[in-house]
Amino acid sequence: MENLPSPRVQPTRCFQNVGIDFAGPFIVKESHRRNARTYKAYVCVFVCLAVKAIHLEAVTELSTSAFLAALDRFVSRRGLCTFIVTDCGTNFIDARRYLNELQQMVCKNKDSLESSLAKRNIWRLNPPTGSNFGGIFESGVKSMKFHLKRVIGLQVLTFEELITILTKVDSNLPPLEWRSGRVQDVHPGKDGVVRVVTLRTTNGLHKRPVNKLCLLYL
Repeated sequence: MENLPSPRVQPTRCFQNVGIDFAGPFIVKESHRRNARTYKAYVCVFVCLAVKAIHLEAVTELSTSAFLAALDRFVSRRGLCTFIVTDCGTNFIDARRYLNELQQMVCKNKDSLESSLAKRNIWRLNPPTGSNFGGIFESGVKSMKFHLKRVIGLQVLTFEELITILTKVDSNLPPLEWRSGRVQDVHPGKDGVVRVVTLRTTNGLHKRPVNKLCLLYL
């Protein structure tokens, strides 16, 4: 068996090297009124190639513009990527072509547009029908579908509800979106060491392990 690609084994910032795939379609409804129109929605799955963390972005269609918008939202939360790998979906190919044209424009105007991305070729397409080349993000899609099915069952959600559930499924939130709370009670073990506490948040009381907490002030 050949060695793993370097982005899979080199220590990097989370989501610096990512694999991307789409999951769906999922049926969503226009509103809560009776006989509301239903339509298809999809989920863009971003998988960190180093630590397998997953970021989810819901999109309304499989188009280049929808994918580029999801990519913009991903970058605004997780930071710029230095390496992206996808399959040969037409939306990915069109997006890559668009970004390559943008890169060429930046390179031609590098005197006035100094950018560290101008000289980088950060996108790689796997060969057609080569799903085994993207096993890590195919596995991420399978995991997302499994948990989403367990959360919503046979419900038909609105697009806003789908986005909200996706946020709950994705526990790898950035620090600025961590929920704040106050320690209400501590639960020491038999050795006297506190490993679990009860927190009071805006959503009530929750028990959490101390290794999942971040102290804001003393």
